[in-house]
Amino acid sequence: MHATLTTRAAATAACVLALVAGDAGARDSGHLLRTTDVVEEMRSDGSVADVAFAFGADARAQGVVVRVEGQGRPYGPHGEPLPDDEQTCRKALRAALTQLAQTARSMGKPAVVGIVSDSFGREFDGGAQLECHSGVTHSAIALKGTLVDAVPRAPVPAATPVAAFVELPFSNPTPAAHGRVVPASTGFAEASNVDAVPVQPAQRDRYRDYLLLRTPKAFGIDELGNTRQVGHARDAMARVLDACTREHVRCWLYAVDDRVVWSADVERRVGLAQLQDDRLLKPSMIPPGTPPRARP
Repeated sequence: MHATLTTRAAATAACVLALVAGDAGARDSGHLLRTTDVVEEMRSDGSVADVAFAFGADARAQGVVVRVEGQGRPYGPHGEPLPDDEQTCRKALRAALTQLAQTARSMGKPAVVGIVSDSFGREFDGGAQLECHSGVTHSAIALKGTLVDAVPRAPVPAATPVAAFVELPFSNPTPAAHGRVVPASTGFAEASNVDAVPVQPAQRDRYRDYLLLRTPKAFGIDELGNTRQVGHARDAMARVLDACTREHVRCWLYAVDDRVVWSADVERRVGLAQLQDDRLLKPSMIPPGTPPRARP
């Protein structure tokens, strides 16, 4: 079984992903970035000369699994603006690979293999290409890889050329899915009906922003009439409700993706207590070895 190591970057991943999700209402551009150019550049300048990388799920092996997050701001070394998302994505990849190399050195490992994208809590295996997300303030790349003792063999060159940089529609790569069973629609209102949201007009503007977020997403309303939203995250429902718990107020889900799950009857609303039932976890979110829970 793989051991899992949490790096300092992983510890701040929730904050970084929230920033990217927050950008999504204004701009969240998905891209695929070719790894070879950045890796060769970093080997030339000596920043990762002592650590080997192997990309793609086919290169996986037994070892210590790590996750890192790299960011690229849209400015060069002298404060000059960078011309496009490709340059900020390259910066983000450099930052992520630097962290992988630092972690490998600290663990006495010469290589990181099976490197795949891990944006928003879901893996995407693009082989020699990694997923990058660009918002208004920065680009971000999340990577997952395995630290191993043996240096991998050099990869076989691709039979066809791999594009250096590709823009993706929001539907690509494979859309992320909720990690829990999504509550059924209650028929309270159509998801597109902003005026039906039972909050003050100022809060309804936040619901308009929610409608622009990428799925999986969730929108919640607390007992004071305030709202919370999370977009493009497998744990969107839990994160919305957890935020209320931290602020010591009760809240419930109003909408999940494009369905309204709200009820005028408080007893029929979906709050954290209902969501915490581990029987609502989808199989992909249940840790290996977890014993089955007896059903009533």
